[in-house]
Amino acid sequence: MNGRLGFRPGNGKGQAMAAGGLFIGPVDAPDRYELKVVLDGSGFEGKVWGGWATFADSPLAVAVKIYHAARVEGRPLAETRDRLLELTARMRSLHHPGLATVHDPFIGAPPHPFGETDQTATPVLVLPMAFIEGEGFNEWCQRETSFGARLRMLANAGDALDEMHSHQLVHADIKPSNIMITKTSPQRSVLVDYGLVRYVGGSGNRRTVGGTPGYWAPEAKEFARYSPSSDIFAFACTIVFALTGMQPPEYG
Repeated sequence: MNGRLGFRPGNGKGQAMAAGGLFIGPVDAPDRYELKVVLDGSGFEGKVWGGWATFADSPLAVAVKIYHAARVEGRPLAETRDRLLELTARMRSLHHPGLATVHDPFIGAPPHPFGETDQTATPVLVLPMAFIEGEGFNEWCQRETSFGARLRMLANAGDALDEMHSHQLVHADIKPSNIMITKTSPQRSVLVDYGLVRYVGGSGNRRTVGGTPGYWAPEAKEFARYSPSSDIFAFACTIVFALTGMQPPEYG
């Protein structure tokens, strides 16, 4: 995911990271992820935290998306989690430098201090992803004034999107803040936030609306019809932003 982790990790095992922090995890490991800071990618679907995986032998930076209760499609949490499990498995079959790693989604207690899980609290749906150190394309464009450089970064992101489409996956939320520009040299662009990804290769394509106003295609907004074409519409809106610096009228 996106942003900067302006803090030091703990020891990678959880115990030394308990002071003052919040944690989240599945029922059998409720303190698996340490949550440190809310990231810029938070919004319509849920809140995204930057933090650390406590199970790793060395600090592993993660972005943890906690879905808003109202955005879980009116379905049982387990059903939505199972859909995400299928989609993340498909995402992990892709190998492209412009795509981030996704981890298994889970249902767990809301964020809590280390070792203090509230078993009576309403459970939440969570999708952990790799944390991408860098900044959103929207922020990066504030400093990078070269249209050529902007379009080169978008070309890289478009190549990653083509990889998804070749496996019948639709991102469904393409926008400037979901394209990260890495801090590494040479810089590269990475598509992030796969919480709305659809598989369009079968009959199970969900018929619920999701996306970002101003960037979703008319057929997606009005009829919940998603296809590679709806991603291309959103990508075209992102190109307009790159060339004008202006968000679509419906945005925000």
